Amino acid sequence: MLNSIAEDLRIICDYKISKIAVLNILQSKLTQIMGFKAVKFQSIQNIGRFTPLAYFAFNFVPSGGAKNRLLSEIDLNLLKFFNDYLKKYNEERLEKLECEQTLRLQKITDKVELRRKKMECDAEIKAFVPLKKEITNATQAKLYKSLEIIKEAAAGAVMILNSEFASYYEDAILNKDKMKKEFLDMMYNLYDGEFQGTDTISTNRENISGIPVACIFMSDYKLLLENEKLANSFKSYLARGMARRSFIYFKKNENYYTEKIQYATFDEKNAAIERLNQASMKLKQIFDEIKEGKEYHFNQEANDEINVYKNEIDKKISEFYKYTNVLNIKREILKLDLEHSTWKIIKLAVLYHILENPTSMFVTVENFRKAVKFFNETHACLEEMLNDKLFSDYDNFYNYLVENRNKFVTKMDLRNQRFVPNREFKGWFEDALTNASEMCEKKGFCLVSRITGKRNQGFEVALYEPEKYKFEAEFDGKYQKGKLIKIDNSDLEVSTL
Repeated sequence: MLNSIAEDLRIICDYKISKIAVLNILQSKLTQIMGFKAVKFQSIQNIGRFTPLAYFAFNFVPSGGAKNRLLSEIDLNLLKFFNDYLKKYNEERLEKLECEQTLRLQKITDKVELRRKKMECDAEIKAFVPLKKEITNATQAKLYKSLEIIKEAAAGAVMILNSEFASYYEDAILNKDKMKKEFLDMMYNLYDGEFQGTDTISTNRENISGIPVACIFMSDYKLLLENEKLANSFKSYLARGMARRSFIYFKKNENYYTEKIQYATFDEKNAAIERLNQASMKLKQIFDEIKEGKEYHFNQEANDEINVYKNEIDKKISEFYKYTNVLNIKREILKLDLEHSTWKIIKLAVLYHILENPTSMFVTVENFRKAVKFFNETHACLEEMLNDKLFSDYDNFYNYLVENRNKFVTKMDLRNQRFVPNREFKGWFEDALTNASEMCEKKGFCLVSRITGKRNQGFEVALYEPEKYKFEAEFDGKYQKGKLIKIDNSDLEVSTL
């Protein structure tokens, strides 16, 4: 069901978002909704205690990737029924408060005291806060209020949404916003439904546990990658535990404004919306069938499969240490993501089970294997994001050549662009040329170099369009020289550069 829903969402978003990215957001939204009824689970990984659902989603997509539109389409066409349920949930809370007030007032006989208590009750009603569907621009204060509501009602779930995560993270780290930094650090324990907040002068915040939490962080990845200090800090944030708690979507070379894009037709979108409305009815039926406080267990086969999976992961991790005892930060993050992947896979498997059979107590091995498959896809995204070349000097080098295409650029000029510090340029330059050559091959450009000067002391590079120019090589002993020659329409007359 999820795969077909994801494909229909892609259609109405004009295919400007990948299936994995859609599933990542959708699964977080569904975790909030299905977890709202205080369901818990137990597996071989958490014997003796029942644990609430949780799902942290990071989607790093470029501008034009329909990240906000996807959220709107999910709410409008798929999960509208949850708005009605949440409204009823808050109305029942208010009604309960009013009944409690009525009972309290009935016990008061003194008129002055009764008048005073009525005023207090009126103020209490005015101060009533409904539980919101999602918390945006999150702070501990906003979150704590929601957690208090859920604890009192013994049902509910939190959704934390930030569609401009890179800016939020920049404020927290580079601009030293203490409030935002505290919130980011608090997210670690929140994944397991544990709130350990900090007190303020006016507020004593008690620890709260057992709360289902879903989180969606989205951003254009370039905002993180283009700032070296911010990029390194974010790597550290992932290494300290956020990577192993999150499903991360990232694709570097997605470009939603290419000649190959094919927009969905009016009829295709109408058909997709109709199918989403049908899926919405099915999801509402599943939601209605869940009993509040339902407890799910992994069956014996599923628990055995968890141990099989952990043994396979141990073998993969051993490969990290085949040639070294100390891992760089990239390898450390990937190792941690694998090492602790079992826990988030288990939580996702429970969600898959609920969507398949909400009234059955036992989670099956098939749902665990489906969750493993999704983890593997997002782990590959994490590995791509951590590729050193993405942080982002090679891209800047290549883009500079593109901007100056069809002409030679001196090595000194390239050095002066400060793609990397001068002390690193000599060793970096050869790798940059190799990377640029690979990009040229993909994009249909050509890349050539030549030696210049009477003493062969100069070095120049040119990226050119082969349909407009050709390179005519000349050799001075062992040195390649030469020139770009412009091709005219008749291919008879030429001019040289």
